Amino acid sequence: MTDNQIIAGAQRQAELEAAKEKLTADQVRQLLDYNPETGVFTWRVSASNRAPVGSIAGNVHPRGYRYIRLYGRRNAAHRLAVLWMTGAMPTGDVDHANGIRDDNRWKNLRQASRSENLQNTSMHRDNRSGLMGVSKSRSGGWCSKIMKDGHSKYLGTFPTAEEAHAAYLSAKSGLHKFQPTPRQASTCQHGEI
Repeated sequence: MTDNQIIAGAQRQAELEAAKEKLTADQVRQLLDYNPETGVFTWRVSASNRAPVGSIAGNVHPRGYRYIRLYGRRNAAHRLAVLWMTGAMPTGDVDHANGIRDDNRWKNLRQASRSENLQNTSMHRDNRSGLMGVSKSRSGGWCSKIMKDGHSKYLGTFPTAEEAHAAYLSAKSGLHKFQPTPRQASTCQHGEI
């Protein structure tokens, strides 16, 4: 290897490291096209033999989010969509309003705090009552609770699951301004990585 090749390799490595530190909208737009109507990113340049120009960028992680590798770093597609559309990387979470983790249409994405993002969760898999915010109490009634800013708020114990759920819905409409009503059930659980 010549000195010029070593210097060129070092410069290229330095450029890659700088790109990793602060990904810009211009960098993303040079490499990818984004369709806000479909939420799909496609390659503008060939990233590899497996990713030709025009092909859908990235892959879907087992947890349901689409990731795209740029400059050696894995990036969540929903965060890249915000960067693409606004010119700035989101500082907080990005919420998928419908709860489908790889639905990156612009109208489905909204910037949120962690607390706001958690207002848009689906029912837990281990929920036995079939109703959000409701669990069977040891005394035989139905207990209602809601989370706000990382704290659980006890709403009371009720004779029926439906009454406990009504208490949850009432509290949700008052406490969860970002998502005051539960979203419709989707095929995926929700949450931001």
